[in-house]
Amino acid sequence: MRHRGALLLLLGTTAFLMLQDPRLAECFNDRAHIRMSDRAVNPQLTANPSILDNFLKTVLGFEFPDGINKDLVGGEFGTVTGRIQFGSTREDAGLRVRNHFHNPRFSWNQAGSGLPFSESSIVWAQNPNQLSFDKRSWKDARDYYFQALTATSVSERKRLYAETFRTLGHLIHLVQDAASPAHTRIRKQEYVDDYMDYRFMEANLIFRSSSCSS
Repeated sequence: MRHRGALLLLLGTTAFLMLQDPRLAECFNDRAHIRMSDRAVNPQLTANPSILDNFLKTVLGFEFPDGINKDLVGGEFGTVTGRIQFGSTREDAGLRVRNHFHNPRFSWNQAGSGLPFSESSIVWAQNPNQLSFDKRSWKDARDYYFQALTATSVSERKRLYAETFRTLGHLIHLVQDAASPAHTRIRKQEYVDDYMDYRFMEANLIFRSSSCSS
């Protein structure tokens, strides 16, 4: 009960602080993250194509003859691309959103959102001690990948590959957020995030609320 009370207090404090500063509650919505993730991995959608599809087909062709279209877990987000897209949306879930800010003008321990128990998105991405129930750091992605390569059963390899690409999606989300000035200049500055308005408002890809999880 004590831990539950502490968690509720933390959630309440975070929500209150985000309501006080709407810039902390401004972010790309799920559709935006899904589209940007697709462009990041699909070689047909950009003039500077990702090498992931070719890497999977050549280096790991025995596992991924279909490259990024390889189905790992089934369902809407079951392919390699789908797992990355899924991770890129789940990174906004719950308390994770507190750690999606980095102001390069400040020191590492002050560059984040300023919310309780939060840290810079760059530090968060490399922190192996993220939330105990859902760790998605760069180290976790590497660990899942190694485990997938060394697992002995097909089903276990597919599960671990799915976790690998989902975790990459979580990390891609942090890079995507860094494209938004609202995530890199949040220290007592009065401005409207014209970049997000101009680039995404007409496409209905901006989500503004008291929480970035949508």
